[in-house]
Amino acid sequence: MEKVRTLNFNWLIWLMIVSSSMIVIQFSGRTLFLFLQIIFCLVVAIGTSKIAFFRFKEINLIFIFMLVTALSAWIGDLPDSYKKAALVVTVYMIPMYFSAAYVYMLMKRDNKMLSVIVRAIKLMCLIQIVWVLIQYVLHTFFGIDINQILFTDVFRFVENASFYRNWVYYPSGLTWHSAVLAPAFVLAIVLFDSLPIRFLALVAVFLCGNSTAVVGAVIAILLLIIYEIGQRKVTFKFRVSTIISIFGLLIVGGIVLYQFNIFEIASDRIVHLWVRLMDPQSDSSTSAHLGYYSDYLKVLNESPMFQALFGYGEGTSGYPITVMYNRYTTLGNWSVESDIINLLISRGIVGFVLFYYFIFYIALKGMKIDFRYFVVVVSIFVQGFGYNVQWDYVFFLEILMFCSIKLNLNFFESYKLVKTNRGSEGEMNLDGQLQR
Repeated sequence: MEKVRTLNFNWLIWLMIVSSSMIVIQFSGRTLFLFLQIIFCLVVAIGTSKIAFFRFKEINLIFIFMLVTALSAWIGDLPDSYKKAALVVTVYMIPMYFSAAYVYMLMKRDNKMLSVIVRAIKLMCLIQIVWVLIQYVLHTFFGIDINQILFTDVFRFVENASFYRNWVYYPSGLTWHSAVLAPAFVLAIVLFDSLPIRFLALVAVFLCGNSTAVVGAVIAILLLIIYEIGQRKVTFKFRVSTIISIFGLLIVGGIVLYQFNIFEIASDRIVHLWVRLMDPQSDSSTSAHLGYYSDYLKVLNESPMFQALFGYGEGTSGYPITVMYNRYTTLGNWSVESDIINLLISRGIVGFVLFYYFIFYIALKGMKIDFRYFVVVVSIFVQGFGYNVQWDYVFFLEILMFCSIKLNLNFFESYKLVKTNRGSEGEMNLDGQLQR
């Protein structure tokens, strides 16, 4: 009788996704997310005796082109530190390719794996939101910087675990910069149906002091409202108990917001964002970020043709700016703080087109399944105009959204999955176990 082996991959996928945005947890300068991707690939490769590859040209071309940009960096006239960065960053993207390919393989064998993935994403978002609130309370009322204490002083994971701007502290969750959470807030608003959780997400958005997060959250909410209005007629039939619950929630929420000074903080953030949008020159950060767009024309004009087309390499987009303005000369390498310009310089025009073709494929094809694909992609895309938000965890989740579309599964209604996909090598049961 053939021996039956049962391997459970759920916990690895769950842990990998839950920790994906927690960049304060690092070992030798590399995130826990990266190590878990490597472990996941090894475990699944051994357990299934398979090496997984994507058959989708949209994904394969992006990763292949990263290798091309690394080669472009090495044959270009860049300092050694930038060449090294281009190679290292590209190499560390390889585990993401295979981990995403293995997750896709498991999704094909049992589409209920998607439910595990989405629950993990929601938990990741919820942990970050709660941690932002904890940070704010501890620092405001007790003067405690919990990230500094835990992740720098005690565990020594990172040298800097907290976000200060102009000597003012802003809670940044389990990251060192609140911009890392900007896409997570969008995901939370879209994935959670619970109004209290969406409300907490909005509170966290305003507390973190990041305009990029505010912009993405507002766009996501507006798009969802517009879609809901277009889909159904608004009715005002409420039960007495519902009305009492709403008023009770408003009163309790108002008291909490007042006690924690959230009203004033939110108004300050909105005013600050409005000023930055209406008068960019009044804010040095906004002015610098907008300047990258006009600088790109100079970069394009002064770059060799092969680097204009194929890029300077991952993590090197700041190099042409340093050459032009003698800016950040002490840094070994740095990236322009805008997804649009960063990708245009680091991956070149060809790489830029490949990446955004992939992104808008998700938005437009996914919209035929569920409008929320469009909401997530567009909100994060707009965030990318003013800052870098295409972090590793974001790209990884975008790949999984792409995979759900290819499998004709609804990423946002994963708990309603009824379609079954089986592979020739085995079948996944409801607990995510592969039986052979």
